[in-house]
Amino acid sequence: MGWGTEPWGATLWGAGGPTRLRLVDALAVRENVVRLTFNTGVKFTRILDPGDASNIERFDIRPIEGTVGLDGEPVRAVWPAGVEPVPIAGAGQNILDVTTDRMMSPYPTQYRIAVNGLRSTSEGLLDPEYASKVFDGLHAGFPPKSVELAHRTRDIANPQDLRGLLDPLPHLDPLILGTIPVDATGDFAFDEGIDSYRKRVFRRLLTRKGSFAWMPTYGVGVPDQVKRLGRVGTRAEIAAEAEAQIRMEPETSEVACSFEQSRQAPGVWFLRVRVRTRTGTTIDEAVPFAAAGG
Repeated sequence: MGWGTEPWGATLWGAGGPTRLRLVDALAVRENVVRLTFNTGVKFTRILDPGDASNIERFDIRPIEGTVGLDGEPVRAVWPAGVEPVPIAGAGQNILDVTTDRMMSPYPTQYRIAVNGLRSTSEGLLDPEYASKVFDGLHAGFPPKSVELAHRTRDIANPQDLRGLLDPLPHLDPLILGTIPVDATGDFAFDEGIDSYRKRVFRRLLTRKGSFAWMPTYGVGVPDQVKRLGRVGTRAEIAAEAEAQIRMEPETSEVACSFEQSRQAPGVWFLRVRVRTRTGTTIDEAVPFAAAGG
């Protein structure tokens, strides 16, 4: 074979250029991790030089609007928070794990992840036709509620009302409400049974929804809406959300919530919570909220 019998570039003489980088797959492997697979090694220097995949600004994740998860909630937005190569034998640097700032919505919601400005380990540029992929939310199971498991749990005591303060820890100063008391041995005191359940219900009512990234649907956030309690529709909406939240506690059997206006103080509304637990215990609590705020 002579030098001129093959087209220039058809042999190794001309095929030594850098390999173009292509994103070939994206898969949610955990609630907050999407795994990206490329056709070749990805440049990952950690010094933020051109094409360095350690730069989180090289990644973008967008929810596919209109998709709904197994939890019945619409797809929620997430943002890239970190990226690391996956140490899989034989993979080189072909695989990256992108961690999101919160849990992604579950299957069958969908997201699109896009990369920009990346380079291969041989300094090959990113192929713009292979720079994004659509992937499903994680197909995770939702374990059934179990009152047996919930009944055996204990929670560090953190009294939120006078009843929780005095039972089972009598003769304590009311000023320690909201703190963590100790028992007779000097160790942390624990709430169990109905006291723990009552505290968890109270916490759901006060916590603003979205306060916990790993529990985006947790909380009612009543204090944030007290100035709107004069509206019938708002009161009905809050009461319905409170019922839905309390039903998520495993011990709950029946629940009804409603607002009642104070006769002595017209600007104060009480959220009355009536609950029957799976063990037959009934709770009837009225939590006051001032419509002026607070």
